Amino acid sequence: MLHEIKISEPYYHAVREGRKTFEIRRNDRGYNAGDKVLMTCVGEIGTEKWDCPKLMADIGFVTAFKQQDNYVVFSLLNVKDTAHAKKNNQEMSKEQHSHEGERKYYLTKSITRKFMLVRDSDESGVSGLGGVAEGVEFSNGTCAMSWLTEAHSVGVYPNIKELERIHGHGGKTRVVFHD
Repeated sequence: MLHEIKISEPYYHAVREGRKTFEIRRNDRGYNAGDKVLMTCVGEIGTEKWDCPKLMADIGFVTAFKQQDNYVVFSLLNVKDTAHAKKNNQEMSKEQHSHEGERKYYLTKSITRKFMLVRDSDESGVSGLGGVAEGVEFSNGTCAMSWLTEAHSVGVYPNIKELERIHGHGGKTRVVFHD
């Protein structure tokens, strides 16, 4: 299920920068692990800040432990901003379907991003320098990457951070998006 929520500007920036990895909310929407949240940044008077792209995240662990009545805490996983979506023809949109009263949402337009894995220093002496792999980050955060080297292979990663952790070699290899 997709939950569209508002988030105050200071908290928005902390989430976007990875310093805030949780959200405390009134449980008036039935938040569950596996759901998604689409966060809209709001200013002091509660109006949407147009200079802040919306953030999409997966809800991880959910608990009401030690919270006020009808409040929950949930973890935010795979947070990414939607700024790379083109305003008119690639913005996320939802299509509502009903199955035994349950509301489900689907992306009806793609917001995938293409990237190149650029190696500035070849630690192993195998891959070479420059653009050594190309890939795509899907709407749900999952990444697929194809090596352009002689030993061609394809890998799938849960998110871009994990891909960078495995192949980044301490900053000597970087992901460059083609936005």
